[in-house]
Amino acid sequence: MSDISNYITAPTHSFAGLSVCTQLNDLAADIAIIGIHFVSPYPQRLATAASQTVLETAPDAVRLQSSIFIDHWDHHDFDFNEILLANRQVRVVDCGDVDKQTNSSLQNSERITAAIRSILSRGAVPITLGTDEGGFIPFVRAYSGYDALCVVHIDAHIDWRNERNGVRDGYSSGMRRASEG
Repeated sequence: MSDISNYITAPTHSFAGLSVCTQLNDLAADIAIIGIHFVSPYPQRLATAASQTVLETAPDAVRLQSSIFIDHWDHHDFDFNEILLANRQVRVVDCGDVDKQTNSSLQNSERITAAIRSILSRGAVPITLGTDEGGFIPFVRAYSGYDALCVVHIDAHIDWRNERNGVRDGYSSGMRRASEG
């Protein structure tokens, strides 16, 4: 795949008024926010048009709601009894969205993995907005080659199927794929 920055689009609103960096090769941050759109691994007939619409607009909806935090970064953190972010200079940027290729869920998956790998290679921690469970496997694949990864899984089921209806990278397989490294 060519330079991943060719597949990153600027957000309509930045997360909490943060600076935007869509050129991932130039990323200089500790934390990178990035939007991921609907990436169902199953045939389109299994996904409803309503769920696609909601998931496709989710990153911008979260960003829009985050605007209430724009001037709150220096507020007190009552959990730790100190200034939010421990009064450290933490560089947080919004990296926009992984551009969705509407006719190829495989290409979407590859784009997500490449974008997260790019963020990790720059030393930043990626935080994704939007998507459904279909975005987890391409996200966690970006960590391939790392010695240790801790995944906290909160769900009604364990997502441990090897495959479902011939699909190995589906919603029911996320934790199994994560365990395979």
